[in-house]
Amino acid sequence: MGNDYASLPEVAPVPVIAVFPRRVDLGQIIRTREEGSRCGLVTVTNVGGKRAQVAAEVAAGNGTPAWLRCDPKSSFALEPQERREVFLYPGEVESANSGELSATVRFSCNNGSEYGLPVPEVAVAALVVEPARLEWVDGPAEGLDFGTPVQGKVCTATIMARRTPGNNLPTIISEYGVCDEDGNLHVPPPWVEISEPTPRRMDLLVKLTLHTANLPVGPIKEVIEFREDDPAVEPLKLLVSADVQSAPDIETTPESVKVQGSIGQTVPVIVKLWNTGVGSLPVKVTASVSWISIPDDCHDLQLGSKPTSVELLIAVPENGSPPRGVVMVTPVSQPRLLSLAIPVEAEALCPKLHIDKAAIQKGDGKSRQWEVPLENVGNADLTLEVRDCPPWLHVRPRGVLTVGPGDKELLVLSDRRRSKDAPTSCLLKLKTNQSGNETVSIPVSLPPVPERRPVNWRMPLLIVAGLMVAAFGFQYFRKGTIPAVTETKHDRTPEDGESSRQRETAEDTRAQDVDALLTQGLELKKKGSLNEAERKLRAVLQLDDKSVPAHYALAWTYVALKQKQMAIEHFRRVVELSPTPDETKAVEAKEALTRLGSQ
Repeated sequence: MGNDYASLPEVAPVPVIAVFPRRVDLGQIIRTREEGSRCGLVTVTNVGGKRAQVAAEVAAGNGTPAWLRCDPKSSFALEPQERREVFLYPGEVESANSGELSATVRFSCNNGSEYGLPVPEVAVAALVVEPARLEWVDGPAEGLDFGTPVQGKVCTATIMARRTPGNNLPTIISEYGVCDEDGNLHVPPPWVEISEPTPRRMDLLVKLTLHTANLPVGPIKEVIEFREDDPAVEPLKLLVSADVQSAPDIETTPESVKVQGSIGQTVPVIVKLWNTGVGSLPVKVTASVSWISIPDDCHDLQLGSKPTSVELLIAVPENGSPPRGVVMVTPVSQPRLLSLAIPVEAEALCPKLHIDKAAIQKGDGKSRQWEVPLENVGNADLTLEVRDCPPWLHVRPRGVLTVGPGDKELLVLSDRRRSKDAPTSCLLKLKTNQSGNETVSIPVSLPPVPERRPVNWRMPLLIVAGLMVAAFGFQYFRKGTIPAVTETKHDRTPEDGESSRQRETAEDTRAQDVDALLTQGLELKKKGSLNEAERKLRAVLQLDDKSVPAHYALAWTYVALKQKQMAIEHFRRVVELSPTPDETKAVEAKEALTRLGSQ
């Protein structure tokens, strides 16, 4: 029978099977177990005059296992002149199959042909090829291991992908990323950067960059899939792994530096630096201001796990210069690691005298005393010494007076003028340790000295003589005898002004003793020698029981000695003896009494 319908016999009263075409070439097939990857088509026709029951039988050539399948798989019936298409496709092509494959398909019917027509056969041929897949040409087959990078390091690797079997089809990767459980592909994790594949002949170069800046310390693993547009090509999987080590970091002690000193004084400060990460970290140490000196060997410093000492020389800047600066510790080989800033503050120690002229307290007309409040508003001890004081103006305390930062003291001025022609003003000069204001002048204005009238002793002597005569007369009339008149002789007849001068001299001596004891008591109190200060201050009160400064200082001494009742007693005396209720010490004494629970 020929290969076309023109050679078919005439209709016969028996079934006759005709097949077209008689040779099928399936071409290249992939070695796989999946069916239907490629197929051929033949037409089976019943050209006889009777119904035929057709069956197909496949025989593989060259002793290979059955690799060809027919569709339909079972026998089928054909009416006279009816035709049907039969599909031929490769079934299980195992790895043992190689090269060219051949098979024969025989179509027969059970009722046969009485004319002895041959059973039609179809020769089938195919060529077995490897399935297309992606593979790494230059790179590990099991995965890409970046080793043990230090946290913050950027690692790169370049690998080449190829599509096999080798043919003239270009390798095209359409998408890549991490595949979830449902097979959906997502973008790679943020710590992996994948470049667009670069073609190199029939292969592709792929560059992977690992960013460990934001990764935790420890092992990481991620599977990246590369897929082609052709779904028949298996995805290329790549396991990316690394063991991230602790990143270098800088620690310091102290975290900030604050120094105090005189202007221009150089203060050394030790700062310790160390690296909390792995390995050695090179750094450079710089200062933001000129008054901070850094050793030359700190411009290239290697920090390890053990602290490294750096000596900073800090020169206290002058007033007007910025008192704050920063010491920067900058990593040299770790651009990700931020620089460490150590704040440095230099405070110049400078006392500052403040005189509240509005708060100057004047005494009454009898005492003729003035209180000048002095306050140290600086941050260092203020020393004061009275200079060029006129002899008629008495100042307490004498000697050098030390006022601590934020403390207040009083200068008590006493008017000792006796002559009506004495000056009514002067400048009281104080020598201080305040920079730029070493000499302070306080103008003192005093009222004129009232004129003293001379004492007339004649009238008092006549009165005394009259009293003596009356006394003798009384004795005469009482006893009946007249005693002999005894001449009374005065040791010294007072002259005008002589007794006044003696009293003034005694008062001056007594005032000097009071001032000396008061100064000693205040100094002992400031030094913390409270018991000795108590004795000195009580001695002052023995000479002058109305000394407000002595009562005030003694009250605070008893507060420090925890003798509450004694402190209350002397605070009350301060309130009673103060010239005015709003006087500074009186106000502070009232506040102290309130705190001690006594109004």
